[in-house]
Amino acid sequence: MKKPFVLVLFSALACAQPPAAVLTAATSASFTYPGSTTDLSITFADSTPPSSATGFQFSVTPPPGFTAGTPTLELAAQNAGDKLVCSTTAGVTICLITGSVVVSSGLLAVVPITAGSAVVPSPTPVVVTVSGPLATTATGTNVPITYQTGANLFTLPLTVVASGGATKWFTVSSGSTTCQVHKLAQTPIRISWTCNNPYGGISGGYTADATNGGNGINSFLIGMSILTGQSSNSDNVSCNITMNGTGLPVTYSTFPMSVTLTQPVTIQPQSANYICITSSVIGPSMISWP
Repeated sequence: MKKPFVLVLFSALACAQPPAAVLTAATSASFTYPGSTTDLSITFADSTPPSSATGFQFSVTPPPGFTAGTPTLELAAQNAGDKLVCSTTAGVTICLITGSVVVSSGLLAVVPITAGSAVVPSPTPVVVTVSGPLATTATGTNVPITYQTGANLFTLPLTVVASGGATKWFTVSSGSTTCQVHKLAQTPIRISWTCNNPYGGISGGYTADATNGGNGINSFLIGMSILTGQSSNSDNVSCNITMNGTGLPVTYSTFPMSVTLTQPVTIQPQSANYICITSSVIGPSMISWP
């Protein structure tokens, strides 16, 4: 008697699941310090073929002594005209992103995670837990979705380090935009910054290369740009910050102008330098740390 090969094949195909879309959770730094805020980003990567997802749900559970701040809706969801609603119960923040337009792959939301002032520094990491990823189409059909590990729960470790406190390094303003930058007296040093104008705000942090005793060369940009179709805009602020650089001349390019420093800027180990471009050049200025 022949075996029912066709029936077995049909059964396997009937049970096959479509490829899942993915939510990627990531923190802006692998460590934090008492009183500091670390951004948790939630990014959507659509499946192939596209899932037609229009809405999402995820949950965030900070470690003891930490709190989740007010989440912000980011570009991928904004472009689809989505809305973000979050609620916190017993320390767990549940967020719903709702809309009727298909969302493209990209950043959905950012959740600030703040360490309380009483959190004790320790070499043993604490964990931020994200769970319950859900996605639906405009008709309410569930969309298969997981976190980046293929699971419905993902943990992100954070090491709490000691900090000597934050002090203002510099403030730069142009038009309606203001950026403030603080230095954090820890080893390796950490720079935190915020930029705001009537259209919104952005914040972040950067730390000297911890894998090389704080002596690795790091260079990063901060700022805000308002593009209006004109060749320049008085509300644009852009700053370059370099840690542990070399004595080579620095060429710095940004919209709407390019600047070459005529004198080499030597950035010694355990030092950081900044230069900002608005309607004029501000800086350079340097700080050092223990």
